[in-house]
Amino acid sequence: MRKRIFLSTFVNLNIKVLLILIAFSQGKAQDELKVLTLNECIKLGLENEKKILIAKEESNAVAGSWWHNKSRFFPWIDIVYDREIRDRESQGYKTDWDRTAISFRQKVLEFGRDFPGDIEQRESERRAKFLLDESFKEVIYNIRKIFFTILIKEKQLKERENILKDFEDYYKRVQSRFDAGKVVKSDVIDAKLDVLNERLRINLLKENLLENKLLLMQTMGQPINYDFTIDGVLETLSISIDEVIDLAIKNSPEIEYYKGLLEEAYRKYKLLYWDFTPDIKVSAGILEKENIFSISVGKYLSASNDTINRWSIDLALERNLKIDPEFPFFMDDTLFRFSSDKQMDWFANIRLEIPVLHGFFRFGTYKIDKANLKKAELIYKLKKELIELEARIAYQKLWSAFERVILAEERVMLSKERLSLKLKLKEVATDLRKVSDEEIEIFRQAYFRDQDYYFNEQINWIQLQENLIYLISPVLR
Repeated sequence: MRKRIFLSTFVNLNIKVLLILIAFSQGKAQDELKVLTLNECIKLGLENEKKILIAKEESNAVAGSWWHNKSRFFPWIDIVYDREIRDRESQGYKTDWDRTAISFRQKVLEFGRDFPGDIEQRESERRAKFLLDESFKEVIYNIRKIFFTILIKEKQLKERENILKDFEDYYKRVQSRFDAGKVVKSDVIDAKLDVLNERLRINLLKENLLENKLLLMQTMGQPINYDFTIDGVLETLSISIDEVIDLAIKNSPEIEYYKGLLEEAYRKYKLLYWDFTPDIKVSAGILEKENIFSISVGKYLSASNDTINRWSIDLALERNLKIDPEFPFFMDDTLFRFSSDKQMDWFANIRLEIPVLHGFFRFGTYKIDKANLKKAELIYKLKKELIELEARIAYQKLWSAFERVILAEERVMLSKERLSLKLKLKEVATDLRKVSDEEIEIFRQAYFRDQDYYFNEQINWIQLQENLIYLISPVLR
């Protein structure tokens, strides 16, 4: 018996301790409940959202490709090893030789037509910047839209709770009148249905609020946890249509991207005259046995590479290495010195090609570049027109929605007042002024319908306002 009492006391004590810990943890969690402002939400989103992080890595990759492309201007040093075996049976001997050398190449200068790698690099940079700017604007847009949607729904939740209280008070009055035998059972049922309908709407609204908070956390790149509150006030945009159009064109990443394409097409067209310069290459150097130092100046010959018309100055050096452990790194002190004996020779070479007739190659290139420039101009103008059209439509939709919100608010107030008057009239109605149940039901359904429309238009107005802000806002980083 004592054993049972002891176990019972121990279990009860543990339950009490557990309840205290749970209450303490809940209180602590309530104290640590995070309150987020709009700027804090945007800051978290810009730092942690996955789309932005992906776009940043894409920019980092493009930055890496810049070094890859510009490496042609840096020294290239290689260790070269050659081995050759020849069996000359007809001459009765066999040769076997090898050679180790160090090779050095350096491009001193380059000018003329743009190098294809530079053109691709600029396009990659434009594209990466466009994607990054779009990611920043999209994340800010999503955060703002969800943030203000939560604010308006929290405001709607308070309004619906007040409406629910009115229905509950009315239900209690009807129940009291039914108990006194002054109304019929159907009146009690109607009043109870009004309460249940409003509770259902509140339930759906809370579910939507929860979904929006989860979505906001995900958009900010935070762990999915909806245990937070937001602090802010609803904004009303005040701006003229001319300002909207100017800002939309000025702050559009798409317009900036196509402007870059237009500048690239103009640059290519402007450098077209390099195609009509003579193809010339001059080379000179010093030879010493198997060592060589040379310098070359000229343009890539169209016969060898008709896609590049580019002048350059290049240096090249190749020196044999002595395979002898006595020398550090198998190099002696004459590595970068040419001897002055008679074994040293020099050479010079010049090749000149003056374009006389290459079919219609250069004429075709001219037509292509001119057409591409004109196309880039038209596309740029088209994009500006489309942005202006989008801005005008967004502006018109916003102010139409704003007007609908004002009208819907006035209608729902009148609809509520009409329903209240009909319900009060029914309570005191005489045979001459009797209000039918069908009439009450029509007004009740009209009120619920007007209420839902008003709340939906509020959310629609907020989202349309954010659509316009997205168009006109600059890129924030």
